[in-house]
Amino acid sequence: MLIGTTFSQAEISHWQNRLTKNDIFRIFPNSDGLPPAWTDKRYQYCRAVGAIPFISTKIDGDPERLRQLRTLLLTMEPWVRQLYLTDRHEPEDDTLPNGDTLTAARYKENFNALLAMVNKLPPPIRSRIRCGPVMTKQWTENKAGRGYHQWDPGTGDFYGVDAYVNSWAPGNAGTVFTEFPHAATWLGKIKAYRFGPSDTRPRILAELGAIQPAWDRDGSARAAFLRDVHDEVSGWNPGTTGWSFLGWIWWNTEGTSGAPVTGIGRRRWFQLDRRHNAKPLTRDGRTIDPMGGYDEVPTNQALTTYNTLARQPGRHRAADSGNPPGTDPGTAMIGVAAMPGTADVAVSPA
Repeated sequence: MLIGTTFSQAEISHWQNRLTKNDIFRIFPNSDGLPPAWTDKRYQYCRAVGAIPFISTKIDGDPERLRQLRTLLLTMEPWVRQLYLTDRHEPEDDTLPNGDTLTAARYKENFNALLAMVNKLPPPIRSRIRCGPVMTKQWTENKAGRGYHQWDPGTGDFYGVDAYVNSWAPGNAGTVFTEFPHAATWLGKIKAYRFGPSDTRPRILAELGAIQPAWDRDGSARAAFLRDVHDEVSGWNPGTTGWSFLGWIWWNTEGTSGAPVTGIGRRRWFQLDRRHNAKPLTRDGRTIDPMGGYDEVPTNQALTTYNTLARQPGRHRAADSGNPPGTDPGTAMIGVAAMPGTADVAVSPA
């Protein structure tokens, strides 16, 4: 099982030596919808620590951008022995560059255009790429009548879901939640979902996130939730679900600020070493958010638990090595040599 964590480019140096292992790391597109060049510091970080790059794009079926992405993939650096790729992650009702609302039908068409391009790459390149859709748990499960089948094209080398614990209390009462959910219940719909009887695509939690509210002072409650999730997904395999489970990636950064919630304000701090404190967040002498402050807790139990899980031996299996079906070289673990002199990647704030 792959265990990874994603953080902002500006915090690479902050996290480089706080994590015992990082197997897979999300990298998001530039403003033009294309991934960054291979010289980007996030790729440098992946190479230094041996993480698999998981890149997102916003190609949206555009032929010219598909051509440019193809060129980028054809020049993939030799150290990238494995690459995960998705287009327009969390696509549900998104807004396209021209202002149109993205429909499920259009998203499926666009994703399949991306997949078709990937499938036509030369075999030595294609064998290193896993391409799949990534859906949104909160969009799907927070409103009655919705289901994962609505936006799933049913194609791809994997099926991903971005899964977050609601920051608000049950009933969306405008106050912070008071307990973490039980993993088996919280992940029940994801576990049960299949596009059809023949859907054996491996699954991945492409983003896994839960804030640490003020009442969880040392992170013990969030740590217990993280271990509960890990224990639950460790039992997902073809015998229990009909498909294998690839891994999970912790969203180790600030989330998109949402509606104000009493106890956390508008900010959503997902970092493993931070907890909300319900105090004012100030910057340059002015209040940014009346309740959006946080404390940094280097000994946070959530961080300790992540590191414990990440360094467990025997987590990687050949069946989960991430190569498309029929191309798996059978290596039990992806090994990537660190670049000389990159024990600590220095990054200027973005």
